[in-house]
Amino acid sequence: MYLTGWKISLINYNSLMKSEKTIINEAAKLFQNRDFTNALKLYSLAFNENPENMDARVGVLLCSIAPEMQDDVVQLYEFYNIARTFDADNSYEALEALVESLESGMTRNSNGSIIEIESMIESEDGITYNDFKTLLEESENFSEVFQNIFFSTKVIITQKSDFFEFINTLIEHEYIDMALNYIDSATTAFPADEEIRKLLEKIKEH
Repeated sequence: MYLTGWKISLINYNSLMKSEKTIINEAAKLFQNRDFTNALKLYSLAFNENPENMDARVGVLLCSIAPEMQDDVVQLYEFYNIARTFDADNSYEALEALVESLESGMTRNSNGSIIEIESMIESEDGITYNDFKTLLEESENFSEVFQNIFFSTKVIITQKSDFFEFINTLIEHEYIDMALNYIDSATTAFPADEEIRKLLEKIKEH
């Protein structure tokens, strides 16, 4: 409902010569700097070139509602980028449902602040990241608990800080290949984040 018929009237000519991935990365940097106006222009360019690009669709969707709810869209942006790492097929639909309920006022508490996204997600076979950490802390065998939980259920991570903490835990327990896969996804989602460099440096130490 946000994307139909969207057209760009003013586009820097040089942007047309850039690859779709480059445009998305530049848009993501602008979004993280809360320059939603210019981020929207680039996301829209990418969407017009490829309407099937989910990152472009999400960028247009979130930038379009950003003027009314800046803090909320930043949180939703983190949710989407983390969700697609674990469940790429359903991440856009989950985000769209959250945005619709957010706009209708269903996701705000009595003080008007956004309710934690975890509480908005219903999953019969999922656990929150905090519950996941508790189970790991209670066990002396990380690998056994990690594999039993992670490969049999969904771990719901909605915040960037938790996502990076999760990757750091993988590195500490020598799950280097898996950590690198998640870092690769994080580089696309959060291209200017210093934490990515720190994680890569930690991998080098291993």
